[in-house]
Amino acid sequence: MDIHFVVCSAQGPRLLAPLARACARRGLAFAAFFTHEAVTALHDEGLLATLAAATRATVCKESWLHFVGSELPPPLQFGSQTQNSVLCKQSGRIVSL
Repeated sequence: MDIHFVVCSAQGPRLLAPLARACARRGLAFAAFFTHEAVTALHDEGLLATLAAATRATVCKESWLHFVGSELPPPLQFGSQTQNSVLCKQSGRIVSL
């Protein structure tokens, strides 16, 4: 994997979208892991469409349950901080947003 984006702030998803589109244009393999406040942006259809180009896009289960709740299903696969660590190890670069 070329780049792994760890998206953890409320502003992170807004910054991720153009970076992810640039990765797709350049043919770079990228992953995104959403945690903390960033999970609240996963209702944005434009962001989700951009993430379709990702090799892997995951949302932290604990963060989802804390910030969104269990009533709404996540639009991405649930993951854990352990899976985030594995993605970090497999990536050439890590970008924290």
